[in-house]
Amino acid sequence: MISTYFLLAGMPSISLNTSVSERLQAISFFLVLMLLSTLLVKFALNSFATAFGFAKFNYRQSLGVSLLWGLASVVVLVMISGARELMTPGAWERKGLTHQLADRGENDDKEPAPPDLEELRRQKMIVIQGQVLKYALAHEGRFPQSIHDLSEGEALFELPPPLVGEYVLMLGQRYGERPQPVVIEPYIDREQWVMMSDGALLRMSPVALSLLQGDQP
Repeated sequence: MISTYFLLAGMPSISLNTSVSERLQAISFFLVLMLLSTLLVKFALNSFATAFGFAKFNYRQSLGVSLLWGLASVVVLVMISGARELMTPGAWERKGLTHQLADRGENDDKEPAPPDLEELRRQKMIVIQGQVLKYALAHEGRFPQSIHDLSEGEALFELPPPLVGEYVLMLGQRYGERPQPVVIEPYIDREQWVMMSDGALLRMSPVALSLLQGDQP
């Protein structure tokens, strides 16, 4: 083995890539199965030949019978597949003088994609931000003291479906003062959306939010 390594050292070597190698392995596997199954076919044919007094089959003749049998099986399977396609209701539609396969669409059988909850949460906070800032602009920088002060009221402060819960409105805040939470999203994930008194939208962990609220005078 060591001498073999010395002979191959530095010499160019040709090898097949993974795809070709796997295909050759699959072909060789089915070829071996065909050759082995030919032995069974030969045994069966010679059993019938002995019983009825016919000449026995050699291996080459048995291999030919196996190949013809396999081709006939493929033709039958193709015919069955075509018949199933032809007999499927609505599979074909008339196009002029001929018929063509109906366009069923690629997404007919697919389940609808689940909603992007993160994007829904962000969009809802943007809507709330716009309404709250609009109120503050009309009331000398004072934020609403109740959710009913806004036009949509309770519906505005409900989480977007399929989530359930309500946003929290902090009272006593004014626009432009030291940034403090004004609207807080309920705890859903590791971070919560928070609208600050300067109008910014932030994502904060519950711990950071608690520390910020603890700093309020």
